[in-house]
Amino acid sequence: MAKCYGTELILDLRNCNPDKMNRRDVGLFYDRLCLLIDMTPTVRKFDHWESTPKKDWPKESHLLGVSAVQFIVTSSITIHALWKLKNVYINIFSCKKFNVEKTKKFASEYFEGEIIQALSIERLL
Repeated sequence: MAKCYGTELILDLRNCNPDKMNRRDVGLFYDRLCLLIDMTPTVRKFDHWESTPKKDWPKESHLLGVSAVQFIVTSSITIHALWKLKNVYINIFSCKKFNVEKTKKFASEYFEGEIIQALSIERLL
């Protein structure tokens, strides 16, 4: 049998608090999550509509929100927080072990949403 290389958590939240779906709060989420699961953050990148004039927003309003990637020493954490849908989509991949249950609970509580799907898989060598 192949050895485990790392863990990937795919987490979908709905009915989240839209007041938490901004660059500042997503950044705080990353800071707190990295502390909680003992990950070392490196580079963080945002792509968001907050600073874009509304006239330049896409016609597909379900695309509006904040997307971000937090690179960590052992891989990355991505977030797509969509304002209209009030959904937050999170992917965490790390070759360093982390507590999946603690992560799910924290994300749900932080964004004040319910977990509609959570999938944790082991990535193999």
